[in-house]
Amino acid sequence: MKHHRKENFKKKKDTQIECSVCMEEIADCSDNVVTCGKVNHPLCGECKLKCKDCPMCRSHSVKPPISQEVSIPILSSSNKVQDEFPKKMINVTCSGAFDSLSGIYHEIRKDKHNYPIYKKLDENKFIMQLPVDQGETPDHECWWKLCRSPDNGYKRCWIYKKGKLMGTHEWHETPGRGATGEYCFISISRI
Repeated sequence: MKHHRKENFKKKKDTQIECSVCMEEIADCSDNVVTCGKVNHPLCGECKLKCKDCPMCRSHSVKPPISQEVSIPILSSSNKVQDEFPKKMINVTCSGAFDSLSGIYHEIRKDKHNYPIYKKLDENKFIMQLPVDQGETPDHECWWKLCRSPDNGYKRCWIYKKGKLMGTHEWHETPGRGATGEYCFISISRI
């Protein structure tokens, strides 16, 4: 008979012991036992919290029980310490009419295509990749933009460029709203 379970295996027995103070039945584990020299005194978690010294021999202090309820703060994936800027920061240096865009930007999150979105420290200026439907070309090169909001499309950005983000590159002014079609060189480097 192939699929019959073995009948003679040893079952692990959960032994119960009695708390020395309240006489309740508790599991026999290391957290429920206080060792005084070579003698073990069983104590439940509630009694351990109430007693400062061993209730049987009163010769030493009792360690508090190990808590099973631990609150763990949930952090975003881009930063490791709560309420602190992430470590990914870039330095942006612009010249000419776009000098106000110069400064230090930090990564605030990733977009749905896992590209970083950078925000200027203490200002609402962002560097991000254009959405795929607006910036994707047949050769799949990405387009980057400097804008006022990470949620606006191509028409709401100041300047844009095609290709890699890091390095010194030529950025073009967005057409429309009295734009002169200017371009400038912007240098972006990691800090």
